[in-house]
Amino acid sequence: MRKYFKLWAETEEHKAKVSETLAFLRTLAGKKVYVAFSGGKDSICVLHLAYSVLGGNLHVFHWDHGLWLMPRSVEKEILKIMHTIAPKAKHVVASSSRLNREEARWNWKIWYNAFFGALQRLAKEHGWEIGLLGLRREESVKRRFKASTWCIEGCPKLCFPIRSWGWRDVWAYIVSNNLPYPSVYDKYCKLLGWDKCRLVTFFDKEFEHLGNQIDGYLMWKNKHHTEP
Repeated sequence: MRKYFKLWAETEEHKAKVSETLAFLRTLAGKKVYVAFSGGKDSICVLHLAYSVLGGNLHVFHWDHGLWLMPRSVEKEILKIMHTIAPKAKHVVASSSRLNREEARWNWKIWYNAFFGALQRLAKEHGWEIGLLGLRREESVKRRFKASTWCIEGCPKLCFPIRSWGWRDVWAYIVSNNLPYPSVYDKYCKLLGWDKCRLVTFFDKEFEHLGNQIDGYLMWKNKHHTEP
């Protein structure tokens, strides 16, 4: 597959999308910008692109979902990737102790209140004007509506630098730039397909309909705080 993605990276279609994204990011120079970094393939592309334009002025916001929704081995890998791609950026990592309770797996209000409360506080604290998200129109009707334009107004304003990209573009960019990504992709993309594999919170009821949740054995390993 790497050979396929490298070939896709050489297409005029892909190059045009990358150029379009870089041109948009250059318009943000001088603003207080953060990248919402989940560690997934889309946010990896956004972080690398934004850092190449904004450098050390960029802030990176990462939310740790806690041990019940994200295995510690995967979380450690995500943090390493974040520092590798944007070493001189301002890294802001936040979480909530309540997410370390098993209740966090099924009570979405715990996550919702903790996440948006922290984001609102941090945005004010750091003076963030613009947030960059890895939303793509191809993914769902809801995301297609949001990413129909470059940005939506808010405080901070939310922008979607790779809104027009497809899954091939994402993997082509990662492979052609030799970017690190969570190793769990190599395991599950082979089973689900590179076009369908997503990095979402593990064991999360909200995402069970996607059909790519982790099996019961790994759930047991995570519950007992051992390495998967």
